[in-house]
Amino acid sequence: MRDLKNCVALVTGASRGIGKGIALALARAGARVAVNFVSRPDDAAKVVAEITALGSKAIALKADVSRSAEVDKLVADVKASLGPISILINNAGILGALDYDAIDEAQWDMVVDTNLKSAFLVTRAALPQMLAQPWGSIVNLSSVAAQTGGENFVVADREALERSFHTILDRLERSQIKDAGKVYGELFPAFLAPALALLMLELVLAALFQKRWP
Repeated sequence: MRDLKNCVALVTGASRGIGKGIALALARAGARVAVNFVSRPDDAAKVVAEITALGSKAIALKADVSRSAEVDKLVADVKASLGPISILINNAGILGALDYDAIDEAQWDMVVDTNLKSAFLVTRAALPQMLAQPWGSIVNLSSVAAQTGGENFVVADREALERSFHTILDRLERSQIKDAGKVYGELFPAFLAPALALLMLELVLAALFQKRWP
């Protein structure tokens, strides 16, 4: 991965799993990392400690990224503590009931808010900071199910995520930002062993972060 020592990264849902692995990969490349969490403060603190041990700077920030007021505060706190955001990883996500007949309205709303709405809210809040930087990347964690279909309604929110972001990029391209597609990527992790999944993600992230703003 390229040297990211002058970059600030915000990783949502970074207290464990893939989000934690991405946060550590960014830190190993030199980035300062904001570790977002919503319900596991001890796990987030451990991630920050691991990043600090790598010689990078990190901060744990609690925010429900499906709530706009909390997102706005999160993005402002990242800038105040680490500097303006140049890398955004929309990783936060949850898994709902497997079968449609087992899903109630509250579960549907929770999953869609976390997996889809949150990416929109965080991107909208962070984009002004990012566009002011000479380089930047936005990466959304999606799912192979959005490409191949699946037994879970994660297919619906992840496919909507992909389509909505292509619309956002089209708007940017038609504004004063040229070639806006260069700043955006999608990752589609499958059900792999954790070590293999994180190796795959680090390789793909390395490729994505070669891209620059126009």
